Amino acid sequence: MKKSRIMIPVMTLGLAVGLAFAHAKADNTLFTAYVNDSGTWIAVDVNCPGSGNTCRVQFVDTNGDPLSAVLDVYPIPSFEDEDGDPVEPLASASANPELIVIQ
Repeated sequence: MKKSRIMIPVMTLGLAVGLAFAHAKADNTLFTAYVNDSGTWIAVDVNCPGSGNTCRVQFVDTNGDPLSAVLDVYPIPSFEDEDGDPVEPLASASANPELIVIQ
């Protein structure tokens, strides 16, 4: 019983210290989303924080020349969810598309 009285606070302290370092700053977090380019769903890693605009990407070459149109970014690779409801594009604070360089 005495060991339990000591170990529970020690384990709680260890958990609290571990959780203190287990966070990510939301503004710099990339996540996988999807774009539909000419009927093909492509997974992309994007950073679309904020709201007010539609999150968009554009594929460019190493010189910055466009390789695709500006594409809306979706959370799943479909225009409809499993219930048949339309899927809205992700939101972003930026009005400009995120450029993805294809080499």
